[in-house]
Amino acid sequence: MLGGGKQWERKCMPVIRLWRQEGGRGRVVIGRGAVLELWEVDEQGRRRELLAEQEGRSKAVRSGAEDITGIATVEGAPNDLVLSRVSGLVQRVKFEAGTQSYGARMVENARYVSPGRVPSLVQAIHSLGNTLATATTHRPRPAPHTSISLPTSRAKHTHTISLHSLSSPWTPPTSFALYTKPWSLLLFPSLLAIGHSGPTPLSLYSLTPSGPLPTPRQLTGNPRSTSIYALACPSPSSTAFRADTILAAGFYDATVRMYDLRSAESEPVLTLADPFSDDPTYSLALGGPGGSYVLAGSARNACVRVFDVRKPGEGLTAFAPGKERSPVYGLQVETGRVWGVTERRGFVMGFEGRGERVGSYGHEKGEVRLGEGAALARWR
Repeated sequence: MLGGGKQWERKCMPVIRLWRQEGGRGRVVIGRGAVLELWEVDEQGRRRELLAEQEGRSKAVRSGAEDITGIATVEGAPNDLVLSRVSGLVQRVKFEAGTQSYGARMVENARYVSPGRVPSLVQAIHSLGNTLATATTHRPRPAPHTSISLPTSRAKHTHTISLHSLSSPWTPPTSFALYTKPWSLLLFPSLLAIGHSGPTPLSLYSLTPSGPLPTPRQLTGNPRSTSIYALACPSPSSTAFRADTILAAGFYDATVRMYDLRSAESEPVLTLADPFSDDPTYSLALGGPGGSYVLAGSARNACVRVFDVRKPGEGLTAFAPGKERSPVYGLQVETGRVWGVTERRGFVMGFEGRGERVGSYGHEKGEVRLGEGAALARWR
């Protein structure tokens, strides 16, 4: 486990991101509450903690307003990250290694213009090239208390999608309203995918030089309202998919549905599910050996569902180390390792004989062979 198995001080809804560096080095970034953890990882998976920023004692930190909700990388700036927070703040920070005068730290060097002035919560962010996309929910200000009871109508939350220029944080973003609550988003070279609530919870907006087209393409329909909490696409190195044509969505009904963006059809080309669990899908990642694995973090019991698209009728559900009842709030996948976060800790598991042994069950009848010390077993 990250940090040698030590639990965090308090429960939170953490986020995790793999941060590629020059020279073959890799970093793992975790936002847990208002704290930002940074780990450097070598090819053997050995980890060295570079930074764990302290929460401090400010009122905003204690209230959760400074909790990190999203982490995005900046192309062309290998030491920069973009962080979003519960308060609505979207800031760009730079990692500075320690010196004799001070330790390693993250230094803010820009803030991105907010699309609105009312209190807001940034639900998700994603970056590609020079574009940063944010999904924001605006919360109405509470009415002032008076001694006179007056009939009032309850103000509704509003939702906004914004496209910022990463290189020009001071420039007002291109924004548009969303009729229902957004939970996740993903940028492609000419598309913006948004996972939200509703009977058609997956929307694709075409991107043009002047901004997104106003009418989205709606993928999939449901007899009743549902939500998509996570979106993912294959890595560029995948040999199983083309990264710019496949979109995976994690649904509240516990399924993972995969779409071919080249197809004119609105229905998924593949649906994956654990037949023994209907817990919602909270997180999603694609990768593993050959880039053919789909991993979904469940809403309970720290479960990670593992599917191989080469064998869609089979599967494995593994329990992350720690024996928690927590959701898996975030997942990131490399060729040989899976990184994840629950409400109390970060963890890492390996494919096919790598890493510590963990509990699991197969999605087919019969014995599931874990292998010697395996964390995520080869399927049968």
